Amino acid sequence: MSKLTKRLVDSLKPEASDVVHWDDGLSGFGVRVRPTGRKSYIVKCRCRGRQIKMTIGTHGPMTVEQARTKARGIIADAKAGQDPSAEHSRMRKSPTMKELGQRFLDEYVPTHCRATTEREYRRSVELFINPEIGTRKVIDIERTDIAKLHHDLRDKPYQANRTLGVLSKMFNLAEIRNPAPLRAAVPPRQSARGRFFWSS
Repeated sequence: MSKLTKRLVDSLKPEASDVVHWDDGLSGFGVRVRPTGRKSYIVKCRCRGRQIKMTIGTHGPMTVEQARTKARGIIADAKAGQDPSAEHSRMRKSPTMKELGQRFLDEYVPTHCRATTEREYRRSVELFINPEIGTRKVIDIERTDIAKLHHDLRDKPYQANRTLGVLSKMFNLAEIRNPAPLRAAVPPRQSARGRFFWSS
């Protein structure tokens, strides 16, 4: 097999059983083609004497280069003695931000908030959080993601701070031990005219 490219992966045809086509450019990186035609990028490596085989992502939503970059990182971690399958399992079990938001609205809000607050919280989740980071895993959210979301709402100062407060409560609900993503997005003080004054 030659180096995997989009054109090559697109051209692969399904057979009666699963077939893996390995990449010539990166040992252990390949694409598995199911009889249904579904194509998934995989990586195979050894960590602490144990062979690990993991699915990286689905062809289409993930590009060949994205998958190769991820595979290269997994192989490097395995060589350093870090079990990538354990982290992968943890990632799969992590809820998405949309799922966390729904849990927040279903479990926390009805028993802790007045009707007007509930409407505000639902607005923040459904109109501002879900469209931006709803599909992301909670465990994947970085401080830059929260800061960007807050910055993108700079023309709506009240809503920006309200949304940041909702995110804080959502992360607390998820029992996130490391609140670094929220600590980085310092809520700005808001003037009477609605402008931002960033605190240092």
